[in-house]
Amino acid sequence: LGAVNAIEHSSLGTIRGLNRPIRFDGENSSGFRTTPRLGEHTDDVLTELGVGRERIDALRADGIV
Repeated sequence: LGAVNAIEHSSLGTIRGLNRPIRFDGENSSGFRTTPRLGEHTDDVLTELGVGRERIDALRADGIV
């Protein structure tokens, strides 16, 4: 693989970015990821912090998250 990699973004289409400069044999060299959209991982983070599904739904209904 070269220095540049292309990845599909859900709303922006194809995005080109730089691969990692150092790679090891047998390693998956596709380390390029797009940045998350606003709020994309909110439920995952709150769940990891111990917030229950009902509370997350209430926070979302109240416009807090």
